[in-house]
Amino acid sequence: TAKIFGLEDMIVKYSVGCHNGQFGFFMEMAPGFAGSEFARKLPNDSEDCIDPAAVMTEISDPGERNRVEGQVAQKLNNLQWLDVITGQGDRHWGNYFMHIDKKTHAVSLKAIDNDASFSNDRTGVQKYSFSTLKSMYFKNALKVVCQLIYGPDRAKAEFNRCWRNSAAITHNHRTTAVTVDLSKVDRRSREIAIALSAFTGAQSIAFPDSIDKSFYEKLMDFDKNPKLKDEYLATIAPRISKEALEAARMRLDDAIEHAKKLNEDNKVFDDAAWRKPDNRNSLTGVKSSFAVFDSQGNKTVLKSGSNQYMGRFLINICPSYYKRDLMNMLFVPKHNQ
Repeated sequence: TAKIFGLEDMIVKYSVGCHNGQFGFFMEMAPGFAGSEFARKLPNDSEDCIDPAAVMTEISDPGERNRVEGQVAQKLNNLQWLDVITGQGDRHWGNYFMHIDKKTHAVSLKAIDNDASFSNDRTGVQKYSFSTLKSMYFKNALKVVCQLIYGPDRAKAEFNRCWRNSAAITHNHRTTAVTVDLSKVDRRSREIAIALSAFTGAQSIAFPDSIDKSFYEKLMDFDKNPKLKDEYLATIAPRISKEALEAARMRLDDAIEHAKKLNEDNKVFDDAAWRKPDNRNSLTGVKSSFAVFDSQGNKTVLKSGSNQYMGRFLINICPSYYKRDLMNMLFVPKHNQ
């Protein structure tokens, strides 16, 4: 899929085999540091890659930093779209590596651990369809989130409000399976987005609010020539189940429609557009805390480190519903964090 979209260099090469009698995957080494190290500005020593903690100081020229940050945003956005198309369920800060060359400032991005792609669950850019068993697990995740936000006295009532009365969740009463549509999540039911992020993993719930021009043009090629789309689906069909293939078809069709809407909103960016701070700032950046609202509109601030669940799920893999996904600005000034 990466090759089809011209992003083959962003995915590490895989092979399978045996080592000392143990069967498993072999992956090529990804250069640079994990996304989490850049986002948290962790200090590291490297001979050829800019230290994640020193990006702001090593690239002091504003124009050059705009060029570098533009490349970062562009590559992360392409990865986000690739994850949407492939239904990736395991993209988090530790599952991609970034290298910023000390001399040339060239940016490379490599995605690792891509074996959780092509799930049946994601059936659109913002839509998820869970089996009976997974619906139960998602329900439990939503209960935990409500417990964390509202405490024991209000958790049950707020959970029922989200689970039974939100337009974002559709119940199949015959099979007890559920469908979750993030486009219908509103301020009163944002807990659903948090639970979905915790349940499905990291960036996988993200719905991109911009698109690179080259990726957009490829999607439009599929739209104008259905034969190209069928040929692409035929290449992945032998490798996945019929259910996963149908989910892949639905995601692709929905991605095409979503890209058209972004084009109408002037959110198709070429190389020059990615370099403009105003375009990147419109996507907002990663923050160490954010607010959610209860049904009465009261605000609760969730902070990184307040407990393990919040630190790991609500911040490190913050859902894109809050537009604080890692595909935008990794280098957020400290006063904004």
